[in-house]
Parts: sequence; C-alpha cells; structure tokens
Amino acid sequence: MRTTANVVALKPASRPENRRPQSSGHAEPTPSAACSRGVPQLFSAGAYGYFEATDDLTPWCSAQFLAKAHKRTPVFMRFTVPSGGRHVADGAREIYGIALKLHTEQGVYDIIGGNMPLFFIRDPAKYESLVRSQKTHSVLNRKDPNRIWDFLSRTPEATSLLTLLFSDDGTPRSFRHMDAYGAHVARWVNQAGETVWVKYHFETEQGKENIDLKRAMQRAADNPNYTTWDLLTTLNKGGTAAWRMLVQIMPDEDAAACPFDPCDPTRIWPVTDYPLIPAGRLVLNRNPEDYARTVGEASFSPAHVVPGIGLPANSMLPYLAAWHTNTRNATPLHLQPQLDGLDADNPHMLKATTEATRPHDDYAQAGAYFRALSEDAKTHLATNIVHALQLAERDIQLRQLAHFTQADNDYGLRIARGLNLATMMPADVDAAVSSALREHSHDRSCAI
Repeated sequence: MRTTANVVALKPASRPENRRPQSSGHAEPTPSAACSRGVPQLFSAGAYGYFEATDDLTPWCSAQFLAKAHKRTPVFMRFTVPSGGRHVADGAREIYGIALKLHTEQGVYDIIGGNMPLFFIRDPAKYESLVRSQKTHSVLNRKDPNRIWDFLSRTPEATSLLTLLFSDDGTPRSFRHMDAYGAHVARWVNQAGETVWVKYHFETEQGKENIDLKRAMQRAADNPNYTTWDLLTTLNKGGTAAWRMLVQIMPDEDAAACPFDPCDPTRIWPVTDYPLIPAGRLVLNRNPEDYARTVGEASFSPAHVVPGIGLPANSMLPYLAAWHTNTRNATPLHLQPQLDGLDADNPHMLKATTEATRPHDDYAQAGAYFRALSEDAKTHLATNIVHALQLAERDIQLRQLAHFTQADNDYGLRIARGLNLATMMPADVDAAVSSALREHSHDRSCAI
C-alpha cells in the first residue's frame, strides 16, 4: 500500500447549451447565466486555438477527439483571477483559473482548472467562509488580511496550497509561462467499458518562468494588466501560446486501495506512482474580435462531457467549478442537478465514488515540498509568506505559524523570525493546532 500524497482540485459553473463547432471551425463561447443575470465577471484573458492529439489513448478512453494522433479539435480558453476582484492586478499572487472548451464532433467538453494542482478546502461546508474571506471589506474597501488569514489559520488542509502559492510559482511571468492543471478527477471509459481515474496536466512549451516578489510588485504598479497584454500582443504578432497535455492514470483497483482519497482537492497524486503520460498539444493562436464580450461572457461547466469521459461523484465538484470559473456570486448548488443527471443523459458517462472516508495528513505534503526546495527558494517562500502574514493580527499569525511548523520545523522557524515571533512560538505546536480547530468547530463562519 502506498504512503504518499493525494490528489485533485475541482469546480462548477452555469450551464449553456451543449453546442457543436461553428462552421468557421473556431470554438465560439456562449454567454454564461451569471452574465445574463448581471453578475460581474472578473476575467483576464482568452483566445482561440486547437487541441491536437499526439498519442494513442484508446486503451483507456473512447472519446473521439483522443482517438488518433494528429487529430485537431477547435478550442477556446479563458484565464481568470478567481479571487482578485477589482483591487488586484492580474499579475498578483493568486490562483489563476483556466477554463478550456473543446468543440468535438461529439459535443462540447469543458476542462476547468488553474495554475495550482491543489485547493484550499476538502469540506464543502467551509466554502462560503472561504468566499467571504476573499471578498472586499465593506468598510476598508479592500481585502482584509485578518479575515483572510483567520480563515486560513483555521484550515489546516490549506497548508499545502499555501506552500505552493507563496513559492515563486505563485507569481508566474505570464499566462504563457505557467503550467496548469485540471481541477477535478475525470473518469475515462474505453470501448470495452473499462474505467480509470484521470488527472490532466498542461506543461507550458514556452518554458516555465516565475518572477520574485520585488519584480511582481513593480510590475503590478507599472502594468497591472501585464499578463493579459502579454497574451494579446503575442497572438496579434502572429505568435502562439502552447502547452503539452499529459495525464496521470489511476486504475480502479488502486483507487479502492489507495491510502488517500483520489478526489481530495487538497492532495496531489505522486508522479512516482502515477507517471505523466503524453496526450496532446494545446495551442492558442487567435484573439477574439470582440475581446471583452467574448472572454467575459464565455461559460464553462464540468457538466459538459462527451462519450468516453465522466465525472466522479464528489461533493466538492460544484464548489471548485464555481471558484475557478468566476461564478461564485451564484450558488454552486445550481450545478448539482446537472451533475446528478449525467448518468441518465448518457450511459457512457459513468460516475463513481471512492466511498470510504480515509484519514487525512494535512502537513506531510507541504513539508516534503519545502525540504525539496533550494536554499534560495526556501528564502523566497518564507519572505513571501512574511510579507502577507505580517498584516494580520498577532494571535492569527501564531495560529498560522503552528501549521507551517507542523509541516516542517525549519519552515515555521524561518517565518517566525521574519515576523519577530521566534521567541513567542507555541511550545506545543500540536496543542496550538488543536486549539485552532476547536475554535473553528464552534464557529463555522470563522469570525468573518
């Protein structure tokens, strides 16, 4: 039995009609329900292009767009800043959402995800508190660091995501220079009816590049729309943005025996156990003619699937979709009836669940990542966290430090020194964490 880390991150949105490709051969997005209700859509960038299959995936999947090498499918892709709001530059430290619409001959298939392979929470009951923690404060008219860190300090499962987010990966040079990941596990079925669990990865062909805190702050001041401008001007000059699509495949028997829940969005699948398998290339090569309307009104939903691909029965799926597709102003529950109806809509769209609740380790993954970093990268990580956490109140800082210290003692100590709290660190870290969780269990609103 494996003793390694876990998997996934997921998401929903409002559902348009499942449309076929336009006669022009280009994927045309449809207006979202949220837009039609007047809910503001906070978007960054988008473009047209194609997906080209490069490898034979028929042993695992019967979807036709993956059936043979060199087969091209028109796509539209959107990049968003899900929690940014009007006060955040699109180059700020954020989880950047991605949504990919493939117009296949069997219908529309939407892949939703982001530039991080993890999410903040695994329990849907915490979702509304997460959303409130990210909203603009009604009095301060900006995000409130106390509200944000109060929630995070009561959410130990967020430790792994925070570790990735505050590394230099949290400030990519541009959309073109970042990797991306599907937010939720997919279910593939082949012609024989055999099923496997699948995770999507998109590795940038431009080369993965990040910028440090100083440069990110300078860029946000000089050009707060840099990442959007970069993609727009690159395509206008005849260039492209491309990613290699790879997949991790987990057999059903592994999912049943795995020590972690394969659908837990706070965990990743270890590539040592589930190696990356080439699947195709994603290429963006054309800007929309009406940029604001096309990008802003595009609608995506994980309920848009095609024969050969299905979804796991996971309670976090609507919430993850709502976060990454920028429809959090509408309740995530609006998508659930559509997800529940997939089996009836199409017998090929198998849903499955891992059923049993499994024990959680919220710190091993973050600690292993920290210890694998270079000395410079460790310094950047601690400095980035200090820069953000120093704005919160002292008791919140101490509570959050307890989580980082649980992941790795050196990790927590570096941050404590940056906050001038090294002598105030709780002597019993386990007790500090337990205290934070007890407070959270008594107050689901997380005092926000």
